[in-house]
Amino acid sequence: MLQSSIATSYARAFFDIAMEDEKIDEYGQEIATVGRALSMNPEFFRLIYHPGLTGIQKKELLEKILTVCSLSKPTQEFLRVLEKRKRINLIQEIADSYLQMVDCQKNIVTVIVTSAVSISIAYQEALRDKLSSVVSSLPLLMGEGRGEGSTVIRLSMQVNSEIIGGLIIRIQDMVIDGSVRGRLDRLRERMVQGTK
Repeated sequence: MLQSSIATSYARAFFDIAMEDEKIDEYGQEIATVGRALSMNPEFFRLIYHPGLTGIQKKELLEKILTVCSLSKPTQEFLRVLEKRKRINLIQEIADSYLQMVDCQKNIVTVIVTSAVSISIAYQEALRDKLSSVVSSLPLLMGEGRGEGSTVIRLSMQVNSEIIGGLIIRIQDMVIDGSVRGRLDRLRERMVQGTK
């Protein structure tokens, strides 16, 4: 939990810089790319935190990566600060948090939809339209940091045959379980409680 809070603080600071520079998308793409690249290479973290390396060697290692990635100066400086403060290991969490802030600023809400089978594009569009009106009416989703304008729904579709039928819809921390599996589980629970 503390790591997440620290990552969010760093993401907020970098997001504020990006807002000032009017480059939230560009910096977001850069930080996400670096986050993915470093997360896929755990050897980097072993090296950067290795007690046998001097501070100068660690800086040189980071500088090599910055040179290869051809990042903007603010992104490079941000990564240098993370390395200096020994927070570079949080880069993926920072990137994820930053991208959530971008979505919030642009009124984009990601909705995860799980179905038993693949859903047609036409049904996805109808679902997106319906969810847009529902999400817009939820005050918790329209909190601090939200930009102006209507809410854009980004659907993340998942298939899980174990739900048997219906849909499970996750909007941030809210879950709407309309699956057959969920209904059967709730029915079984009511039956068990009824026998007590």
